[in-house]
Amino acid sequence: MYLFIVSQLTFFLLSLLSAPDMGKSDCFLIIVVFICSNHFFSQKGTIGMMYSQEDLPFTAEGIVPDLIVNPHAIPSRMTIGHVFECVASKLAALTGQRVDATAFSHEPVSAICDALKKAGFSEDGKEVLYNPFTGKQLKGRVFIGPTFYQRLKHMVSDKVHARANGKIVGLTRQPVDGRANGGGLRFGEMERDCGLASGASAVLNERMCTSSDIYKAKLCGTCGILGTIITDNCGEYYCTACSGRDIKKTTMTYASKLLFQELTSMGASILLFLAEPRAKAQLFF
Repeated sequence: MYLFIVSQLTFFLLSLLSAPDMGKSDCFLIIVVFICSNHFFSQKGTIGMMYSQEDLPFTAEGIVPDLIVNPHAIPSRMTIGHVFECVASKLAALTGQRVDATAFSHEPVSAICDALKKAGFSEDGKEVLYNPFTGKQLKGRVFIGPTFYQRLKHMVSDKVHARANGKIVGLTRQPVDGRANGGGLRFGEMERDCGLASGASAVLNERMCTSSDIYKAKLCGTCGILGTIITDNCGEYYCTACSGRDIKKTTMTYASKLLFQELTSMGASILLFLAEPRAKAQLFF
């Protein structure tokens, strides 16, 4: 288990202020640049649980960690500099000296560990922590030390979104995208794969057809061409391609209908013929 403790968050504000003569047509230019630091370890995460201070483990000195990080976030991302800087920051806080943690040019790890051991701490950065409820020592020692971190203000209350029906795109008749537009929730390929693996055919049909761009299409039962059905003066349907009156109705997605018509416009005519529905099997109990 890895536990990291916050260090002081420092911002450097650089302002370039240009104030020309107000009588001229020049612009009043203010450039503000925020420089945080060069702490780029590719480590990010979301807050999974918030605890009170009295419910968190503590060290023999009474230090309570601000963040508890899952150790599985370290090996696969290979952010070794994050671990090294944590150990170096611990040594710097104990001795009051500055430690260079620049990648590929810092002091050897062994030197940092030896200095940490001389300061009275474990050379691997681990310490004994105590259970906040019983006061007993935890079974394993825990890696702990001061670590630079920043909070990125992404709140769930600003992201929550759901809709039943709403605006659609004119071309495909599918829901628009985006929370600001009141759009739909994307059911992508990976979600579709999960539905296929689970055999949830009804869920797939409801998500990708019924709740998206369901369309009642009329087909000619004679020639099988889509999109050629109109009504005559008597209000009866007929096919403009073959003048047939054997009109069939089926359900499909509007995107499929659009694709078939686009292929037809390119000279690749798509013919659709509906099979007779199978007789329902009798159930014997």
